[in-house]
Amino acid sequence: PAEDLFKETFKRYKKKNADLSDTIDLSRPTPVGPELIRLQDPVISSTDEAARLGLVPTDQWKIYSLPTTPGLLVIPNPFREGCQHYWVRKCLVDYPCLPNVCNLDTHVGREGTGQVWPHGRGEGREEDLLYKLRWTTLGYHYDWNTKQYYEDRKSPFPLDLAQLSSFILRVAGFPGFLAEAGIVNYYHLDSTLSGHTDHSERDLSHPLLSISFGQSAVFLVGGETKGLPAGIPRSPQDHLPTSHHPCSPSSSQSLSTGLPAQPWRHFATM
Repeated sequence: PAEDLFKETFKRYKKKNADLSDTIDLSRPTPVGPELIRLQDPVISSTDEAARLGLVPTDQWKIYSLPTTPGLLVIPNPFREGCQHYWVRKCLVDYPCLPNVCNLDTHVGREGTGQVWPHGRGEGREEDLLYKLRWTTLGYHYDWNTKQYYEDRKSPFPLDLAQLSSFILRVAGFPGFLAEAGIVNYYHLDSTLSGHTDHSERDLSHPLLSISFGQSAVFLVGGETKGLPAGIPRSPQDHLPTSHHPCSPSSSQSLSTGLPAQPWRHFATM
């Protein structure tokens, strides 16, 4: 069998204090990447709209592409200082509530408002609900067993998140995007997401958007084989808009969090 370089690389990066010297440095363009590109249109990218969403003016954004991975774009943190806390709170407090679906549904009954946290106030111990929170699905609810979406399993997509997604992708060159489904994944400092391929998207011409909040991590993106993947260090609030190519069934992606934790010191209101 062919050597699985993807898995070997994944294991190496997930180690504590992993050596990141061979990951892609966005600040140092090379013949094989990354390449700084300008896609935003100042006419459609309103400064007022960016500020309302907690983003810096789009003329301050940097958007990178990787020649080795067509379709993948990386946008280092475009948020105004402290505004990421608004979105983190939404992910932790609001999005796990009904009518959205989360993995805590198997642990508690959710009557009334569908709030889960009154059942699980604690000190961050392993038996607390917050420690057990792993995922929440929004809009069309992903079925983890069949790895499919169904027309009769959906709820309204959060308006603020839909507006944020649409704005980011419009600036990145994908106008007319309408968010219909989302998965919020929650990671502990020792968590990892193993390499996988995406098979659930019916129309690969539409982009996917990944937003990272919290601690830093390494994002691995592969290709049609299990060859050596590209490692991209992701700082908090980085965005990864992608067109169809990196998310095709022949592509592999993973997230490794073997990096030292950094405190958050800045807060802002929106």
